[in-house]
Amino acid sequence: MIVIAALFVYAILLGGPVARLLTRARWVTHFPQGALRSWHVCALSLLGSLVAFLLLVAHDLWEHGMVWLFDADEPLVHDAYGGSWLVADIPSAALLILYLGP
Repeated sequence: MIVIAALFVYAILLGGPVARLLTRARWVTHFPQGALRSWHVCALSLLGSLVAFLLLVAHDLWEHGMVWLFDADEPLVHDAYGGSWLVADIPSAALLILYLGP
């Protein structure tokens, strides 16, 4: 839940004060290419945080709805379908490193 709140606050800050500061900065007129790149980075970061926020909220609502609908025990559902982040042996660790990239 903390991640959801942090993403929401981050999106609000990027969409509000950071955007205003970027448009009112004096260096923008001297370096328009840098300003455009900065604006694009802020816009993409804002959209990414909103997408992540919406996905996490949808997952949380879906999970609570399914647990309530099927009258399931939430810890048992997490144990059955949550998966494990633990690596069992060395070949699995090597495969994980390959997936994550160098």
